[in-house]
Amino acid sequence: MQHQNKNEVSPSTVREGNDENEMEMEMLGISKSSEKVKKVAVAAIMASLSVAVTPIAAGIPRIPGFGIAIFDPISLFWMIAFLIGGFWVGLVSMITGAIMLNFFDPTPIFGPLLKFLATFPMVVLPWLAVRKTGDKRHSRLLSVAAKVAQRKEPSHQGGIILSGERVFGALMMVSYLIRISMMVPVNLVVVPFIWGVTDAGFIITYTLILNTLQSFWDALIPFIVVHRTPVFRNYGMW
Repeated sequence: MQHQNKNEVSPSTVREGNDENEMEMEMLGISKSSEKVKKVAVAAIMASLSVAVTPIAAGIPRIPGFGIAIFDPISLFWMIAFLIGGFWVGLVSMITGAIMLNFFDPTPIFGPLLKFLATFPMVVLPWLAVRKTGDKRHSRLLSVAAKVAQRKEPSHQGGIILSGERVFGALMMVSYLIRISMMVPVNLVVVPFIWGVTDAGFIITYTLILNTLQSFWDALIPFIVVHRTPVFRNYGMW
């Protein structure tokens, strides 16, 4: 009678192990596919909502001679998309929304482009600050961010890190400064071309005022909607 070596693995055991691995891989593939679908859905929904509120934006008072509304709700939905799904969800929402806005904006191409440029720093800088990476210096940044957010352990999920008021507020302040440094020269070039305003002092003054107000609302309202309600807890994807 032959006795099976204890170290030998039977063919049936190998098959069972392979079947389990294949099932795990299939489940993982389904999970990743489902997550991608959710991200696309969030980006599309927020882009659509940003366009849907254009009638509201059209009714908001504008600076005489400037043509820019004193408050624009469009970018709020782009920021919400970013806070829920991360950089790529926010970016897709911004690009899609900006393209669709060309059909409704009184200044096609230029208006949506300016809106995109103004919102971009509010998305890319926080993402760069909290994105997952193996860089040791970045790991230290995550640890500091965790302490500032009053968390015992640093989280490698960017969306969770941004739920801390101090971290989010600090990053939004830096984003605002970058936004201002971009939009002042851009408006000095674009505004005379579109609206015929050539007074540099007027352009700079109102660029600072409008972008300061808009940056405040772009940061505050999406943060409250996403992180001070169950939205991120139920739908957060990064």
